[in-house]
Amino acid sequence: MLVSIDSEFDPSSPKSQIGFILSRKVGNAVVRNKVRRWLKQEIADFLKENPEVKVKFSVFIKPMTDDYYKKMSFLSFKKVLNNAIKFISQKQSSKIRR
Repeated sequence: MLVSIDSEFDPSSPKSQIGFILSRKVGNAVVRNKVRRWLKQEIADFLKENPEVKVKFSVFIKPMTDDYYKKMSFLSFKKVLNNAIKFISQKQSSKIRR
């Protein structure tokens, strides 16, 4: 799965802002909505675990081969997305400490 996350930590913001971008090439509406629901759930869980984090996320889901997302399991999606979120969090926390 190709995930691109553009993020910016904004401690002065009252809440986090999240945007999801899924191309029509990802799949039909059912598949795109399934992926969008998974994204919302995982980002919500991350923000519940880290209430002090105020971040602006833009998540881009890139098209893959036919039926790739249709056959994808939630656990494999969760693993990839959580790794991306951890990477971004560590990257941004190092910028804040400087």
